[in-house]
Amino acid sequence: MDIDRNITDKSGATVKNLRPDVVVRINGVLVFKAEEKQYSSEMEKAEKELSDKTESWNASMYGKIPYILSYAAAQNNLRFSAITEKGRIPISELYDLSTFMGEFMVILAVYTSTILIK
Repeated sequence: MDIDRNITDKSGATVKNLRPDVVVRINGVLVFKAEEKQYSSEMEKAEKELSDKTESWNASMYGKIPYILSYAAAQNNLRFSAITEKGRIPISELYDLSTFMGEFMVILAVYTSTILIK
């Protein structure tokens, strides 16, 4: 597993010269990406960039992967999404990381995802 921050994704899954804030690859295949913004007012922009920075979906690039897990974060807010050939689909509510419950739900989601990826 390779994790990179703020670099050009060379897998071909990201629009050329655009840099997701976080990319995770397993055996060279992009399986997770994220966009992060400093202010909560930029949440919509972070979510839009997840889609805007994704190259057109094709089987030669993604193989049999039905979606790429992702999150958008802005200040204390975070939402998970799945990026599919039809675009970005939110798969969680908006979590407030300044609360115990928000932190707990994100930790639970990440833990569950790691089990699924293994």
